Order: sequence, then structure tokens, then C-alpha cells
Amino acid sequence: MAGADILQMQNSTSVEILQLMELGHRTLRMIETMPKPSIAAVNGFALGGGTEIALACDIRFAAENAVFGQPEILIGVIPGWGGNLAPAAPSRHGNSQRNDSKRHAN
Repeated sequence: MAGADILQMQNSTSVEILQLMELGHRTLRMIETMPKPSIAAVNGFALGGGTEIALACDIRFAAENAVFGQPEILIGVIPGWGGNLAPAAPSRHGNSQRNDSKRHAN
């Protein structure tokens, strides 16, 4: 999952961009505060808003080919949905943990 199309946003007004950012904030807040655990499963690219959505979830599974990133920072734009302000932290359902099966295999 990728986030907003930066090229498309170049033709948007500041009001339209603000509306998109506010929608993203509301969406992530809904994911973060829902009463049941939220799960992100990433198999491939999770860029921009995709990374921010994964960070909002309580549990994240990532395939070996998963790629996370915030490409907007390369052009001087901060993540629009607040992903830079809410790093993955222990959730209300337990700690985020990395499960590296290769590390545990003997």
C-alpha cells in the first residue's frame, strides 16, 4: 500500500491537501483507538501512508520482501498523516516484537 500521489498533489490547493491530511489523521486515530486489536500484514511495499497505517496498527506482520519507507522526506515533505509523530510503541494489546525465525532456527 502506498500513500498519496505526490505528483497529483502538486495540482491541489492547500485546502484540498489539508482535507486529505485531516482525513488521514481521523483514519489513523480510528485504527489506534478501536476496541479490538488491529493487524497490518505487509507483503511488498508500504510507503508513505502505507507505513503510517501499519504503525497505527497494534500488530504488524511483515514478509521478508516487505519494504517500509517515507519517500516524501526526500523532497522535504513531512509524513502527512503524522507517522513521524507516532512511532511504533507498545500498544494497549502488548508490545510490538520482531520475530526473526532465522535467528531462532538452530
